[in-house]
Amino acid sequence: LQPDPWDWASEGAWLRVRVGEEGAGRWWGEEEEWAWPEAEGAWPEAEGGWWLSPDSAFSKRVVRRGRGLAKPGRGSLCRWAWPGAEPGSGGWGTVRVGEGAGRWAGLLDACLESMGEGEGAWLRPEGAGLTEGKRGAGLQVTLGRFTAPPFWWEEPVGGEGRWAEVRAWQEGAESFLRAGWTEPAARAYSRALRLAVAAGGGVVPPPFLSPAELHAGLALCQLRLNLPAPAATNAGRALALDPTHVEARYRRGLAAAAMRDLEAAAADLGRVLREEPGHPGARRELRRVRGEARERDARLARRLGRLFA
Repeated sequence: LQPDPWDWASEGAWLRVRVGEEGAGRWWGEEEEWAWPEAEGAWPEAEGGWWLSPDSAFSKRVVRRGRGLAKPGRGSLCRWAWPGAEPGSGGWGTVRVGEGAGRWAGLLDACLESMGEGEGAWLRPEGAGLTEGKRGAGLQVTLGRFTAPPFWWEEPVGGEGRWAEVRAWQEGAESFLRAGWTEPAARAYSRALRLAVAAGGGVVPPPFLSPAELHAGLALCQLRLNLPAPAATNAGRALALDPTHVEARYRRGLAAAAMRDLEAAAADLGRVLREEPGHPGARRELRRVRGEARERDARLARRLGRLFA
C-alpha cells in the first residue's frame, strides 16, 4: 500500500524547528487573532482568483493581504497558523524556511517566501485542485512574525554549526526511511549532501559521519524509488570515499542487477560475501543474479544454434 503523497503524517517532524531555536534572531511583525471571513472559511468552490507560482508547483489564493515589503527567505524562522482542521489540531507553529523535506513542507516553504506579514491565503498543490467535483488537497495559511533570512557566509567553513545541520538532515532522512516515506527521505539526504559540501570539503570533524553514509543512504532511497542508475552512481561515490563500505557495495550490486548488468552485479555481491559472509541479502541476490545469467546464456546459445543450424 503506497502512502498518500499529501498526508500530513509524514511531515510532522519537519513542520517545527529544533528545540532552542524559536527565540533566535530578530523577529518582524506580530501574531494576532484573526478570523477568516465566513465566505472564505470553506474550500473555494470557484477556480478564479488563484495565483500560480513561477515554477507551477502550487497555487495561492490571497484572502487577506500582508503588510510591508519584507518577506521571509531561506533560513527565516516563521510563525504561521493553519485555521483549518486538515493539518491536525490547528493553531500557531514555527518553521524554518528551507528545512522541509516532505511534499507539503516544501510547498509551505515556497508559499511563505511569497507572503508578507499578516497575510492569509489558501495554498493548493498544482494538479490537486478541483477535478470532477472533488476539492483535492488544500490548506489555509496565515503568516505571523518572521526573522530575516541569515547570510550563509556567517557560519565559518568547517564550523560545527554547519556539520550539526548536516547531521540533523541525515537523522531526519533516517526517520523518514523508518516510517516508509522514501521520497521525503531522498530529498533530505540530497539536502544533507549539499550542506556537507558547503561545510568544508572532505575533512569531517568528530562525531559527525562521513559523506559516504549520505551517498549510501541516498542510493538506498533511489533503489526503493526504482531509480537504479542514480542509485549506482551514489553507491559508487560512497565507495570512492570509503572502499570498505559494505552496504554501498551491496546497493551498487542491486542497482547493476536492476539495469541487467549481471556481471557487475555478481562481482559486487561476491565481494560483499567475501567481506561479510553472513550478509542477509547478498547470498540470496547473488544466487538470483547467477541464475538469471545462466538463463540469458542458455537463450543466447539456443538462438545461435538455430542461426547456424
